[in-house]
Amino acid sequence: MDIWFGGGASTLIAAERYPDGMTPESFSAHAQTEIGFRLESGPWYFRLDFDLQFASNEAIKPLGGLWSSPPWSEPEQGFKIGPPEWAMLQYSLDKFRFRGGVITSMIGLEDWDAWINVFPTRSLNYNVTPGRTVGAEVAYVLDSGYEFFVFGGCDLDWADCFANHDFDDDGVVDMETWAGIKAGAGITTIQDHFATWSGFVAMPNQRFYWLNLALEFYPHEFLTVDIEAAPGFIGVPDEAGTNIYNFNMIAGAVLNVLPAEPIHPMFRVHGTIDPNGGLAGFYPAYDGIIPTVVASAGVSAALFDGFKIAVEAKVSKYDFATVPGIYTGLSFAKPEPPVYSARMEEEEEEGAEAPAAASRSSRPATVATRPAKQRPGLPTTPSVGMNTLRSTAAYRY
Repeated sequence: MDIWFGGGASTLIAAERYPDGMTPESFSAHAQTEIGFRLESGPWYFRLDFDLQFASNEAIKPLGGLWSSPPWSEPEQGFKIGPPEWAMLQYSLDKFRFRGGVITSMIGLEDWDAWINVFPTRSLNYNVTPGRTVGAEVAYVLDSGYEFFVFGGCDLDWADCFANHDFDDDGVVDMETWAGIKAGAGITTIQDHFATWSGFVAMPNQRFYWLNLALEFYPHEFLTVDIEAAPGFIGVPDEAGTNIYNFNMIAGAVLNVLPAEPIHPMFRVHGTIDPNGGLAGFYPAYDGIIPTVVASAGVSAALFDGFKIAVEAKVSKYDFATVPGIYTGLSFAKPEPPVYSARMEEEEEEGAEAPAAASRSSRPATVATRPAKQRPGLPTTPSVGMNTLRSTAAYRY
């Protein structure tokens, strides 16, 4: 039996200049502490992660996340125990993986935990990736390192699964129970020269159907290139109450320069195509309008193992104004095993002949392990602050 216990902590400090100038709401901070537990025995694997969160004010919302998230997924001013990122039991049968509970499907380049990502804030694309699912997932793993999976259940971040909500107290239910019902499929792999965490999700009650293409390329050991494209359809009711489905897309690219160095620069640009305003219901819009282009440049520094500081200068272009901002992220975390394991990769290599390792022989270490697969010629380092695979970071709350 293998057991892993760890966690991490992060702090995000933001300063933004709104069109009306600098106000108290221009400054905000968010902090998160996570405790994680994993247990693995033969074909069984259990993972539990839960968070303690702090927000200085609600102005943190425009930094990333979903505009109409249920209350339990939103930040609150002060301290709050957040919902679990994982509370999942997995059973492995040959090349099949059966997962149930609260699951975070491996779709998208960015992770929930800030210490795994590179930028302090997340990209536009993060806002249209599936949230945490209370439900089930079935995966099939190939010897070549590809994992195909299907999932279904209720999304805990896009909509509530347990209660009706009247956000503006007008007597009209704005979010109904089980509004987050969803189903989808995806593919993940990490190869020597590229990786992907791509998938499709359908949320009929939200009138939301989206394809997330998340690709990462390694043309040289000095450069990592991330490409994201998320085309989809969102239904918007017309005056007669008929849903009109319009095409929308968020796409962008990230350059991570010298990704294996302790201090390295990174650059990001993302844009939106939203001709009918359907995205405004799913993105933390400023006065109901989402940005058309967002560009960032930053520097990340891993001062020692497990500790990272990153600074990002970001400009968000709206139709009516441009909002600049400076964001600083501090994080400290214990290096984690692969996402579906309770053992560090080096431990598995040392004990390759052990029965527990043998039972995992058909589960490639590269499958769905977004942080920290080292390419040939790069030094072996922890994922925190030295990630060659992840894209950019804000919080999906």
